Amino acid sequence: MRTLVAVLVVSVLLAACGPQADVEAEKAAIESARAQWVAAYKSGDLDRMETLYTEDAVLLPAEAPAVSGKAGVAGWYEQFFEQNSVEEISVPADEVVVAGEWAYVRGRAYASFRGRDAKSLSFRGKTLEIWRKQADGSWKWARAIWNSDEPPARPSPPAKPAAAKPATTKPAPPTAVTAKPAAPKARFAVQAGAFEDRASADGLAARLSTRYGRKAEVAAVRVGGRTLYRVRIPVASEADGKELADRIRREQQLEALVVPLP
Repeated sequence: MRTLVAVLVVSVLLAACGPQADVEAEKAAIESARAQWVAAYKSGDLDRMETLYTEDAVLLPAEAPAVSGKAGVAGWYEQFFEQNSVEEISVPADEVVVAGEWAYVRGRAYASFRGRDAKSLSFRGKTLEIWRKQADGSWKWARAIWNSDEPPARPSPPAKPAAAKPATTKPAPPTAVTAKPAAPKARFAVQAGAFEDRASADGLAARLSTRYGRKAEVAAVRVGGRTLYRVRIPVASEADGKELADRIRREQQLEALVVPLP
């Protein structure tokens, strides 16, 4: 009887130790994949980054519509790398939990960039990643969401209208009405995003139009053999575009940039 109890105790201990070793190995594999992603991100290696995502990957950026599918994710980062050069990035993990073929990573993100206008930008926030184990034993990124630690900028309150004063002079006689000259054609636009999904582009355009009181337009373009939907806001001048792009980057955490129009 004592021998049987001893065998059972040893069996339970081995069963408890065995899976733990496997879990630690899976955690190490996930950290290796994350390190590859960081290296590819810093160097702007879009092709390498794309291989680290599942076919049905979804990004949930802060203050922006979801980006679906590996091609959509690649398009989102393609636009980002066109606008920015990455100087530093760190994504330390605070928690890694593996459950079968799924795992999640809770962590932090610190990054600094330099935009096309040579302006230095930075990001400090938190992240939640979902990874899925593949048939070949590798781990790929399936879902990702991040947001900033900094609160969004609050719009200034509207100015109070001045009290109306009664008229003290007689109205001027009517004059001939002349047609106003047509507004000059916009030569620049602020591009706020590019999506493979038309619904995501329409959603962002509607939100920007409401927030900034300017008509945001969606246009389809072919890039690298696939269709992307660009969200752009026509502006009166390049200076006006830079001011609006700065507001969108600051308030919406979107990588907005000023582009010339044909």
